[in-house]
Amino acid sequence: MTHTEDRLRTALADYDVAAPAVPEVAAGIQAGIRRRRQQRRWAAIGTTVATVAAVAVTVPLHLDISRERHPETVQAASGPSDYSARAINYAPTWLPPGATEIERIVNEAGRTARVFAAGQRIKVADAPNPDKVADRKHETVSIDGVASVGFPTAGGYELQVPWRSGRWMTVTIAKSKTARQDAIRVAGSVKTVTPLGIRLPVSCTAPVCSGTRVASIYGGPTAWLATIDEGPVELVLSHNYRGPAVPDKRWTRTVHGDKARLAAGKLTVDLGAGQTLTATTADSSPRKLTNDELMQAATSAWPIINPDCSWLGTTP
Repeated sequence: MTHTEDRLRTALADYDVAAPAVPEVAAGIQAGIRRRRQQRRWAAIGTTVATVAAVAVTVPLHLDISRERHPETVQAASGPSDYSARAINYAPTWLPPGATEIERIVNEAGRTARVFAAGQRIKVADAPNPDKVADRKHETVSIDGVASVGFPTAGGYELQVPWRSGRWMTVTIAKSKTARQDAIRVAGSVKTVTPLGIRLPVSCTAPVCSGTRVASIYGGPTAWLATIDEGPVELVLSHNYRGPAVPDKRWTRTVHGDKARLAAGKLTVDLGAGQTLTATTADSSPRKLTNDELMQAATSAWPIINPDCSWLGTTP
């Protein structure tokens, strides 16, 4: 359900390895965009998709968003929705060595997910319904005495576990030769924890932004994407993820004083300091947004705040 996304491309590195330069970080993004769109469709409609390894750049923690032109719009405690009330109140107590958290996803329809990476990709999700197994070859697996459904995926394994009252936990391991045994061990380790959430840096308040919201923050401590789908609109704030924008004569629009370019159904705003805001039509929308609607959506995203992303690159 998105035009942005997935990933920085290589396997998660050791913490003491220096982060790659911006051109290296940007090199795999276009291929990643296509993969990430598939993952976000899962978050929106609950279908299982085959996934590939994701990458988070793990470098010394620094999360302040410095706005060159509009520092007054950067706020720490007010602004867009705080999803902590939509409880991501679960955490695995065992993960493969070196695994750290690279993404949280919240769907207002009642689904949430936490994603970890350590060479392989580990997704732990909570939902009101299991994914459809359809005609897949599957097996019954006991998780703490609870009969669960397990089946292979492309390069990995997925487990669907009934847990809590009327809820299902899904554990998906991708890009791993030990996916089955790791999925079983992860699923058996998941415990209830103090509710967590994601703090979003932007939110769409324009009338066109109506519908179930799906939001995620993905990446590493100093390079991340915040993606918010609200009805037919998708807003993406990139912080050092895509490299700096280079405005030229084609950037003929302005949004809150910042240069913007409107082309091919996408509005891109240069926020400075390695940040861009884009507004596009969400893949799930039955119609394409007009240029005026894209401008309205982007304009309504202010104020842009400092999200708390201190959880990126950490182990629960």
